[in-house]
Amino acid sequence: MLISCSSSGGSDDYEEPPMSIPFSDLTFDDINFWIGEGENKAMLIIQWNDEKTPAALAWGYRWKSEEAKRGIDMVYDIVEAYPNLFALVFNNEIGGFGYNLNGGSFAVNLDGNTIMPDSNGLFITDLYNFDDYAISDSEDRWQSGYFEGTWSYWGSDSLGGKLEYSGLSAYARKLVNGSVDAWYFDAEMYNDNSVFYRCMLLGEDCDGRDFFCDVFPVAKLR
Repeated sequence: MLISCSSSGGSDDYEEPPMSIPFSDLTFDDINFWIGEGENKAMLIIQWNDEKTPAALAWGYRWKSEEAKRGIDMVYDIVEAYPNLFALVFNNEIGGFGYNLNGGSFAVNLDGNTIMPDSNGLFITDLYNFDDYAISDSEDRWQSGYFEGTWSYWGSDSLGGKLEYSGLSAYARKLVNGSVDAWYFDAEMYNDNSVFYRCMLLGEDCDGRDFFCDVFPVAKLR
């Protein structure tokens, strides 16, 4: 499946339309929406690959040096603070991300039932049933999966550094000042078209930034 990286479109919830920036040109100065306080900073990037635009969104994250933060902490804190972003979680493992593109409430369907997120923006499951969730409103965005596509997790300890496929879970990955965590929904994860597979073939020449579309740093909400 070819990934569309169109830079048109966006959400009416943006205070101002964000700028599309190639991943390799992205800097922390481009980030508009920051969560947390402290001298350390990291960036979260999510690319849904759902043919909606913007293809990839970015948030900034701050924390104090005396605090130990992991990749999963950044996801949880940003999802809690940013009202349009949602996550599906099982035992600190990310199974899905959603985004409210058109305002109003956000919900997913599971086994014929409508499920609402909790007060922290999370959908909590006790099974690897990520494939069974579907978006309620087709105008919003949602990708989840385990067997029929999955979220691949990429990271770098510096924004200018090579983005590598993470062999660690977000729970195990420790953030450092300047970290970049990027999530990519790979619908082809279990065949030769998978980004993970193509990256492994490239070996040391693989840089995950080459697989991501231009990135939109989200703006403040109205």
